[in-house]
Amino acid sequence: MRLLAQLILFFLAAQLIGTFVAVVLSEDYSANPYVQDLYLKEQGSSESIFDVALLLGLILLGTLVIILLIKYYKGQLLFLLMEFFLISVTSSVFFYSLFRIGFPYLESMGIGILLGIILAIGKIKYLWLKNPSATIAVGVVGALFGISFSPSLIILFLVFLFIYDYIAVFKTKHMVEMAKFITKKEMPFTITSKVKLPGKKEQRIDLGTGDLLAPIMLGVSFLSINPLGYYLSFLGGIIGILVIYYILSKKRMFLPALPPIVGAMLVLLGIAYVFGLL
Repeated sequence: MRLLAQLILFFLAAQLIGTFVAVVLSEDYSANPYVQDLYLKEQGSSESIFDVALLLGLILLGTLVIILLIKYYKGQLLFLLMEFFLISVTSSVFFYSLFRIGFPYLESMGIGILLGIILAIGKIKYLWLKNPSATIAVGVVGALFGISFSPSLIILFLVFLFIYDYIAVFKTKHMVEMAKFITKKEMPFTITSKVKLPGKKEQRIDLGTGDLLAPIMLGVSFLSINPLGYYLSFLGGIIGILVIYYILSKKRMFLPALPPIVGAMLVLLGIAYVFGLL
């Protein structure tokens, strides 16, 4: 149960961070011209299936690059640079949002960038910063997706990811290879829950940051439209994590986490839609 409690705690923290960052950035859209550059799509512009295709294409391209690096690159520098970029950029946005409560946007940006760089350097030296760094990254990226796209487009995007995750784990198995490498290197692309009981082998569960990203981005996209959608997305994420934990507690295996998480969200949202609540 300690493993489950840790997973839910990290997910809750990521959800709160994502919600907080989304609210601050939405309020700052007009006040800070630099915030507009953080949006993945300009506010008010039309959406189409091509946006989903572009996002999926970028994910596939990024996956391909990482797989090629795993297979053919034997150094460490590129992976350290990837970690540094991910942590410094996402945590800078988080710290900016935090300090924006009491400071003008230019000062908040300067403080955010400085603290983001410090955290990124700290993660390289101190392994215990992996989960906090990954949690911040999940929350911030989820917020950026959620404020940039509508719920309908994100749902379509997640359906495709649902299918892709299943194929990548059970068919092509390239996601399994990536997961083994990432967990071995303790890179901040997973959130790790682990306990070591006296006289027993350490128990560990890793959830990819992309898996926890789904309910945050969908929930944030509902936030200003229908708060019920936000809460149902969050609840669906919790149910999905419970399903994953139950399966992994029965059988140790590599499991695609998006299907149970996205599936639970879609079921809850579907029921609310049928009853006219969305």
